[in-house]
Amino acid sequence: MKLADKSIKQVRYLLIPIFILLSIFLYFYMDYFFETGVDYYGHYLSEMEKPTGEKEQSFEGKVENENMTLKLIPLSGDDTFIELTGEEFTSEYLLEGAHTDESFRLFDGSNHLLLSGILENDGIITEKGETINAFTYMPLAVEPYGIEKPDPVLMVLIASGLRERSRGTVPVLFLGGLILLSLFIDIAFPDFFFRLKNLKWRGAIEVPPLYRSMQKLSWILGPFLLMAFLYFSI
Repeated sequence: MKLADKSIKQVRYLLIPIFILLSIFLYFYMDYFFETGVDYYGHYLSEMEKPTGEKEQSFEGKVENENMTLKLIPLSGDDTFIELTGEEFTSEYLLEGAHTDESFRLFDGSNHLLLSGILENDGIITEKGETINAFTYMPLAVEPYGIEKPDPVLMVLIASGLRERSRGTVPVLFLGGLILLSLFIDIAFPDFFFRLKNLKWRGAIEVPPLYRSMQKLSWILGPFLLMAFLYFSI
């Protein structure tokens, strides 16, 4: 039993540099995870830093292996100029009005009216009375709409700020946090999960050697698997 306790302590000491590296990784990861951007046809466009005092917003990212830039430029009044630029195309739009509970109109670069309605906190109401939720709406990708000529509803949602989101997803982060917490508990209290499994909280308990071996292996591999899991969750 003493040899087993000594072995556990040795593994714990080996884990110190691993957890230091994990802490550094999580510090930069959290900033990257909560980076703001917009959802464009299921792809993430991250918001670029803007000079102090500038109101123009610029978003960049890859959409179907093509670099794309989306700019939102406030004009006089409540108007917003929208410029979407790809590697071989440029689309321009003008949104008149973008305040909650007020009407709006969206025009293309040729000054053709594409969409009008009323903006709400969670979406829009079209002139036909159709209610569209900003968080569940799937933009049209059939002719004449697509990546290069986006759905007018999507343009309104993006320009009004209703399509903004962070790079990562909170449920995935929560799951990663549970994995990390369970790893900490198992290292701090090596018998906790074995006692939980056998519902024996007091007195001596005999832990099988195979369990100890698998436990120490999970301590070493756990941080690396957690970092890989969090990386691919973004």
